[in-house]
Formats: sequence, C-alpha cells, structure tokens
Amino acid sequence: MERKGWDAHKFAKNTCLEPNNYYRITRGETENPSIETILNISIGLGLPTRTRDELISLAGRSWQNSQLHCAYRYILENGNIQSVADFNAAFALLEIDASGKSPLKDDT
Repeated sequence: MERKGWDAHKFAKNTCLEPNNYYRITRGETENPSIETILNISIGLGLPTRTRDELISLAGRSWQNSQLHCAYRYILENGNIQSVADFNAAFALLEIDASGKSPLKDDT
C-alpha cells in the first residue's frame, strides 16, 4: 500500500473494505483476518498468486479442501479478476451459495 501511495480512502475504494481496516493494518493491529478479507486486499492491490498465498499463511489461515475454497481458487486462477466486483460476479455464476450473498465485501 505504501509503494502504491495508498491512503485510507484509496484502500477502501480498491479493496471494498472499511477505512478502519487500513488503519489497523498500518498500525499492526490486525490478528487472524479471514481469507475473504485477505482476498479483498490481494485483489485490490493486484497481488500475484504467490504473495496472496503467503499473506494467507502469515495470517494463520490455509486453503481448505471445501467447495467454497475450491471455488475461490478456481475463480482466482481462471478468471480475469481485476476487482472485488469481478470476483463476486464470477462467484455468483458458480451458484455455490444458496443465500445469494457475495463472499467478499463489495460496495457496489
């Protein structure tokens, strides 16, 4: 975020997360974020697969062999995902979640 010159507003716009997440991250106050939060950040920053997976590991998380995580990985590896909205649109096409709820926070 620092290299890209992001502030809380730019962070919120690109990751679809609340600005308070930006402040917690920059102050080192985040503990055990969900995979979904890490995906929001990774997609927003345009991080490569390896860096995204390292962040997941650093957060004490791991990919599970669940239908949901398999869907996430499929979308990330096979879709042209440029934004959180792209990810959620691809997820909706898979019809994984019967509730119709998008997996990642999205302000659209």
